[in-house]
Amino acid sequence: MKKLLFTSSLIVLALAGCNNVDTALRIHRIVTSSSETKCEFSPENDTQLSVQFDTSGNHLFTLPLVVENLLIEGEIELSKEPPETFTYPNQITPLSFDLRWHCEGNGFGNDLGPMYLPQFSVSAPFCLDERADPDGQFRGFDVVPAAGGTIKPTTEDIVDIRPITPQLAQALDDLFTLAVQAESCCRQAGSCQAVTEQLPSSFASGTACANLVESFDAIAPGQLSTTKIEHIQRFRPFAIFDGNFFTANISANTGTYGRTPGYAMRMRVALEGVTGDGASVTSSEFSDIVTVCRDCGGSTACADR
Repeated sequence: MKKLLFTSSLIVLALAGCNNVDTALRIHRIVTSSSETKCEFSPENDTQLSVQFDTSGNHLFTLPLVVENLLIEGEIELSKEPPETFTYPNQITPLSFDLRWHCEGNGFGNDLGPMYLPQFSVSAPFCLDERADPDGQFRGFDVVPAAGGTIKPTTEDIVDIRPITPQLAQALDDLFTLAVQAESCCRQAGSCQAVTEQLPSSFASGTACANLVESFDAIAPGQLSTTKIEHIQRFRPFAIFDGNFFTANISANTGTYGRTPGYAMRMRVALEGVTGDGASVTSSEFSDIVTVCRDCGGSTACADR
């Protein structure tokens, strides 16, 4: 028993001395599929993926990351007489990833205001946004399982992550529903202020304002009201990210044509994994932009894996 404990101690010391387990993984990039018909990925594919998520499509959203194992193989001499060595392979199996969403608007982007997803909170923004809360209180963070095979030392392989879960996809889709209804309601009433001056029960059935009241009650019962202009204005600017609304109300009216722009959300990811001997390892942080929209031409990430 003493020999086993001593051997384990040597292995841990060797790992600590030769490798940095705190950043044993490095995320290089997101890659596109190497097949036109299947979601097949290879770390040799150098094409960087520009990520778009369309909430009107499949709510399964997978991103393939090229991840490198920075650890090295090595041997530990346990005894000289008789010669006895231990080889530690230092392969890493991905387990999960820590996720943070940032949505900092600059310049013209400030007109939108922070993004709120009522399913998660009507008072705290979803993305980290210092305009809304300089103390950094936001709901867009999670620890989500990662999927991938064992990565050998000093090699790269594909690790799949799903930063947009079905629950988040539905919440984003509901945001665009509220946005279109809020914008349409204000237009029908003449202004958002005119909307707040009416009781919700006074809106004729089937109108945009009646639909907004119904959605408020269904998505966040008792927390959102058309009598409060800040609740209407919170969602209204995001209507431009709905493809049908953009085409009918903006593109044709201005003489410009094309797809609706996407709302840019910055994804910050750090992977966690485990080595063959059970040591926990992490990656350095990886950051990229994911644009979200509805009815805007489909997602660019793989949805059928």
